[in-house]
Amino acid sequence: GSLVSADGRATAFLVYPREMSEREFRARGIDRSIESIAREEAPDAEILMAGAPPLKAATSRLLIQDLMRNIPLGYLFMAIVAFLAFRSPRGFAIPLGAITLGQLWTLAAMVLAGRSLHLVTVIVPPLINAVGFAYSVHMVSEHDDLLREGERGPEAVYQALRRVAFPILITALTTAAGCLSRCLS
Repeated sequence: GSLVSADGRATAFLVYPREMSEREFRARGIDRSIESIAREEAPDAEILMAGAPPLKAATSRLLIQDLMRNIPLGYLFMAIVAFLAFRSPRGFAIPLGAITLGQLWTLAAMVLAGRSLHLVTVIVPPLINAVGFAYSVHMVSEHDDLLREGERGPEAVYQALRRVAFPILITALTTAAGCLSRCLS
């Protein structure tokens, strides 16, 4: 009456896996194993899975798949924009190098802290790309302006940093405050 429909055409199975982390559930592929067994037993049946563990596992797989596609595409887009905007290897390499360093440091810090990407933190890599690209483009643009004004060498870098430090600091603090506000929820 509750696990088999009245007409006998549908049934439900309740599966209670032992307690484990979301990461372990996904890594062991328990949801896929259950689906595989069900398909072996009823190859022509429509199989639907519900519940938090399979939903989280499927969501994690999709998010990681999206990151693996979108991060390289984002890098390609930023590379094209930087090259077209600055028309120099320096104007191309500095923004992309800065973003890459930011990605590596952030993801390394997450690993060291025992954190993983999930539905909320998956926004971190694209956010680093967007913010890092904006900051470094402002820096390179300011440096280019100083080169056109005749400044050269370390003094041009120092002056460019001095000109953009405060605006970049304010936007960085605003971004950090927005990210930290997520800790409260």
